[in-house]
Amino acid sequence: MKMGKLFCFIAMAMSFCVNAQGAATLPADLVLTIPLGGDPVEVGQEVHYQFLVDNIGGSSATNVKLGFGLPLEGTLVGISPNTISCPVNQGKVLCDLGVVAPNSPVTVDLFWKAPDVVATLEINGGVTGAGENVSTDADNDAQITTEVVLPPDNPVDNGNGGVVDNGNNADGGDNTGNAAEAGPNGGCALSAASEVPGLPLVGISTALLALFYLRSRKASGNPS
Repeated sequence: MKMGKLFCFIAMAMSFCVNAQGAATLPADLVLTIPLGGDPVEVGQEVHYQFLVDNIGGSSATNVKLGFGLPLEGTLVGISPNTISCPVNQGKVLCDLGVVAPNSPVTVDLFWKAPDVVATLEINGGVTGAGENVSTDADNDAQITTEVVLPPDNPVDNGNGGVVDNGNNADGGDNTGNAAEAGPNGGCALSAASEVPGLPLVGISTALLALFYLRSRKASGNPS
């Protein structure tokens, strides 16, 4: 009985040691995300991209490399931090991150000037490192797009405490009120209040004067 208990104790201890050793030697697991840079930006403005490399595995990853392509439109402003080597070659950047320990994320910031025209900026990045299990590299790639847009129209004060568009109807405002005031044929439409007052009386008076003139001519013997 004692020998049996001793054997069980030894077996449990060996199992615990194996599990502890296995947990301590879990491979590295690198993850790449781009948390900054996806919001729309106006033409000519600066965009701040941030690449976040994390290791959620149990061992350190060595010889870690972060690579990404620069957008086709715009201008490079800078890459930080200066402590990380990130050479640029033909529109591609390769950063040497060295060793990335578990739960010790490393960030690389890219500052990019948007073009002066409307465009869509696209960046694709990836991270590699020694010591990572191939089955866990599905999250080693990331991409992001940024829309470059025109600035909004500046509103114009109409002098009555309100605002109207800038004359180009860029904001999609309704101009049907002006068309209605202009009349169906594009000319001036007279309302009842704008008609000439007393116009029928003028016509009647003119007709009576003409009749009186004819009668006076006839009475004088000169009908012509």
